Amino acid sequence: MRDGVRLNATVYRPQSQMGRRPVIFTLTPYISDSYHDRALYFARHGYVYVLVDARGRGNSEGRFEPGANEAKDGHDVVEWLAGQAWSNGKVAMWGGSYAGFDQWATLKEFPPHLATIVPAAAAQWGVDFPLQNGVFGSYNIQWLTYTSGVTPNSHLFNEDSFWRQRFHEMYVRHVPFAKLDSISGNRSTVWGLWLQHPTTDDYWKSMAPTPDDYRRIGIPVLTITGDYDADQLGAMTYYRRHMRYGTPAAKAQHYLIIGPWDHAGTRTPNADVGGLHFGSASVLDLNALHTAWYDWTMKNGPKPEFLKNRVAYYVTGADTWKYADSLEAIAPARHRLYLASGAEGANGVFHSGHLVDQAAAVAPPDHFVYDPLDTLPGSLEMAEIKNYLTDERGALNLFGDGLIYHSAPFSEDTEISGYLSLTLWASLDVPDADFRDRV
Repeated sequence: MRDGVRLNATVYRPQSQMGRRPVIFTLTPYISDSYHDRALYFARHGYVYVLVDARGRGNSEGRFEPGANEAKDGHDVVEWLAGQAWSNGKVAMWGGSYAGFDQWATLKEFPPHLATIVPAAAAQWGVDFPLQNGVFGSYNIQWLTYTSGVTPNSHLFNEDSFWRQRFHEMYVRHVPFAKLDSISGNRSTVWGLWLQHPTTDDYWKSMAPTPDDYRRIGIPVLTITGDYDADQLGAMTYYRRHMRYGTPAAKAQHYLIIGPWDHAGTRTPNADVGGLHFGSASVLDLNALHTAWYDWTMKNGPKPEFLKNRVAYYVTGADTWKYADSLEAIAPARHRLYLASGAEGANGVFHSGHLVDQAAAVAPPDHFVYDPLDTLPGSLEMAEIKNYLTDERGALNLFGDGLIYHSAPFSEDTEISGYLSLTLWASLDVPDADFRDRV
């Protein structure tokens, strides 16, 4: 790297390679060996594939500070790869989640030999990870433990019973959130540093492209996310900002795929997600699609057949894919919904209020008093919930607690999309400071 730190790269080359080839690489904190199968796949399909351990992880030198060094390191890796004897000078990236963030971070440094990026489920620091709307999650210390030191720590990371026990202990003992690292037994992380940045300040903003960066983008981009992707907000924020600030020519070669997938499914689709089952059309061969994309952008091949328009989205129930020129073209109409409740208010799942499309008569406001010492749902915190999209125990535990509104019959000419709750929250006209004080 430009500061003398050496990163470890594991290179996979086609056995029958003759001459120079395009190069694909992944920059990862999860240890390069974890992507061995992907590397084999792309090397067997005509590309040199390189797995690079992030600074301070695996066999790479330096200190790992999540998100802080990937932009410059990514740039330097691109240019190093472009100069190798087995490279033809065209370099692309692959990966999701953290490795999706890496791609946007590298792109904003504009390395001359970067030909394309294909970010899947890309996290955006300060937007959806490690904090969202100014709120950190307990999962952060679990992830930091996964990426502590130089080894994977995957068994500890996946030991859900341990983490549920630690989080529950903090909850019932009323331990300050800042001490979660001591509760979990891992104080060798950047936990304290993160908590010094509770808003989307310059520390987080420095890791993402600026409006001027978006205006400079000139390479093809393929964004992939899912309906149940935990980093959907990050992926869509990158996409929307590029659509807002990018040039017409650049936006025309930015494609978006939204499937019925969870976070992992944005790289390896599965028809079963959180208790829901989708049809066979939902299980795309994303390795094949990536290969077609790289062939198009780096080998002058045809555009992938699947990309019939700039936005591809899966329609649940119909088990089919539809296409649009833009997100706005998918649902051109907007509907204003109103919160309404009867005499009993909206204080529980069994006596909830309604979302209606007509303004109700003036009524007293609903009230909910938040008590941080209220430990509901209590023992449910220790339960393992595999079907997280269909399991109703969490909602049923809110009897008499909270404000709940559900959809009611609408007028015949009103069509409500499946993103009702997102639309509702985005439409609440509450000043940010007041919102944070009340929730």
